[in-house]
Amino acid sequence: ESVIGEETLSAGALVRVMGEILKDLPKRAHRLGLDQTQMLESSRNSISVLQQSMSTVLQTILIDSPMASSNCSVDPRPTLCEAWFLTLFELIQFIRHDVGHPQMLCEDPILKQIVSESAAAGLMLLLFPSVNNKGKGAVDVGMSLDGPHMLAFMDFLGSSFALGPSMLQTIVSHLEKTFGMSGIPIIGAALFRGGSGGLPPWAVECMPSVFSALFGAFGKEPSVYGKMLGESMEIRLDANAARFGGVLPGTLFAGPLFKKLSVKTKEEFVQKSLELTVLDTGDAWRRFKVILKQLCGGKKKDSG
Repeated sequence: ESVIGEETLSAGALVRVMGEILKDLPKRAHRLGLDQTQMLESSRNSISVLQQSMSTVLQTILIDSPMASSNCSVDPRPTLCEAWFLTLFELIQFIRHDVGHPQMLCEDPILKQIVSESAAAGLMLLLFPSVNNKGKGAVDVGMSLDGPHMLAFMDFLGSSFALGPSMLQTIVSHLEKTFGMSGIPIIGAALFRGGSGGLPPWAVECMPSVFSALFGAFGKEPSVYGKMLGESMEIRLDANAARFGGVLPGTLFAGPLFKKLSVKTKEEFVQKSLELTVLDTGDAWRRFKVILKQLCGGKKKDSG
C-alpha cells in the first residue's frame, strides 16, 4: 500500500507496461491478422524502451547501500527489480514462443545485450548477502533479497541459460569484465551463495530448473559441468580487490560455509550431481535439490 496507491506509482511501472504490451501482442496480432514478422516489428518500440532503460534499472538495483523500510520510506528497488525481471521473462517467452525465433535472442545484438547484462547483474545481486559470515566486516549490503523479485529473477535466469551456449558465454564475459577472472565458476558460486542463505527458502526451490538449464547451456557435457561445480566452490575474490557486496577480499564467492566443507564432501557432491545429469530427468533434478540443500547446510527456516 505504501508503494502503490492513489497518490503513488509503483517503481518500475513503465517497465511493466512494456511487459504487458509484449504479453498482449500475440492476441492483438491475431485480431489484426498480423504474421510473426509483423508482430515482431510491432514489438520494436517496447524493446527499444527496455534497452534505453536497462542501464538505469541495473545500476539502481545494484546500489550497495541498504535502505530500511519505515512508515515513511519504502525501498523501491525490490519492486523495480521484480518489474524488470518479470518483463524480461515475458520478452524471452514472446520471442521464443510467439515469434517462434528463439535463436534471435542470441543473434540480435540489442536483445542479447538486454538479456545477458541483466542475467549477469542478477547473479551479482546473489553475492550481496553476507550469509552466515560472522567475521569482521560481515554486513549485508544492498536491498533485501527476501521477496518475489528474486523469484522473478530465478525464472528469468533459467530462461536465459536455456537459450544455450552463446548466451551463457556472453553472460560469462560480463562477469569477467567486472571481476577480472574466470566468470564460469562465479555463476555456480553465486547460486551456491543463494542456496546457503542468500535467498529465501521458497526461491531456492527454483534451483533445480536453473541448474538444469545451466547444464544444457554447457552442451550437456558432464565433464565441463562437473568442472564448473568444483571450481565454483573454490573461487575467491582477489585479496587485493575491493569487497563486492558480501564477498570480502580473499574470501570465497560461494560463502564462508564452503570454507568449512571437506574435500571429500565437495567431491561427493560433484560426483552425485554428475550421476544425476546422466539421467537428466525431472525426477533427477528434483533429487539434485536434495543434495544441494545438504551441501548448503540443510533446510533453512522459513523467511518473512
